[in-house]
Amino acid sequence: MLRLIIFLVFIWRHKAQASLGDQSDIFNYCLDKCFERNCTQRLAKNDHKTSYELTQPFYLKLLGWDCESECKYVCMWKTVRDFKVYYKEEAPQFYGKWPFVRILGIQEPASAIGSLFNFMANYFMIKKMRKKMPKNSPFKQLWYFFGFICLNTWFWSAVFHTRDTPFTERMDYFSAFLLVLTQFNTFFVRFWKLDNKNNSLMYLINSISILFYVYHCNYLSSVHFDYGYNMSMNILVGLLNSFFWLAWCAWRYFKENVKYVWKCAFSIILFDVLIVFEVFDFRPLWWSIDSHAMWHLSTIVLPYFWYNFIIDDCIYLSRSNYQKFI
Repeated sequence: MLRLIIFLVFIWRHKAQASLGDQSDIFNYCLDKCFERNCTQRLAKNDHKTSYELTQPFYLKLLGWDCESECKYVCMWKTVRDFKVYYKEEAPQFYGKWPFVRILGIQEPASAIGSLFNFMANYFMIKKMRKKMPKNSPFKQLWYFFGFICLNTWFWSAVFHTRDTPFTERMDYFSAFLLVLTQFNTFFVRFWKLDNKNNSLMYLINSISILFYVYHCNYLSSVHFDYGYNMSMNILVGLLNSFFWLAWCAWRYFKENVKYVWKCAFSIILFDVLIVFEVFDFRPLWWSIDSHAMWHLSTIVLPYFWYNFIIDDCIYLSRSNYQKFI
């Protein structure tokens, strides 16, 4: 397990570094010329605007594309073409990412669509959960809160893949870690909340998690945005989350003959298997679908199994006459 963590962190650190494309002379020469020609020279009749600002489509302006980012996009594709024509080499990465065809200003269309579909899948399953969850369910507020965290995560994922900026990048990363940390904490609430003897330990873990999340976001925002550190924390909490939930499911299924927990186990295992898309990277198909987009598109089915497990678990607890808590 430790070797897996180290390996994934190494992969992420490598991807986060400056890439061959943006370090090439072709790209930087093109960038200098483009910026000089389009971003600094102002027309005589409109001395308050550059040539780019006068010709920029409204949808690019709406999504925050400025002259510098437009030059980077144009020069990226010139570099890809020159690498293929003059050097007979495959397309390089730029700033740790593969080149993607922009559609109506959307920077990574496939990943943005995958994020949107995940948002919708969670939304419809949350509606189903609210409809079928018994009124006396002891964990109603917990799962409502968890559903909100899921929606928040996929919202910012869609925004980030629509337009990659420092702000949207941080919101995407912070929301993703919050989701991982929240699911990790839901285990201890589900496992210990109805057992008054262990309530203090549950609250201790919850409090430590909240404090660590605040520290995590503050460190990345104010001290140093370390991609490797961020990924290592996600992997560590994710592995702990998988271990505790799967151990609990195995105990309930084999020792207590509670059959519905297979849905929980299946969603956790499938999520862990699909992580392979995040590790084994490949160039985008049709300059649109890369491994990260495949991961987003493949996780759409997970809410179906996870929320159906929640529904079955709440029904089971209600029939077991557990008292409701707030």
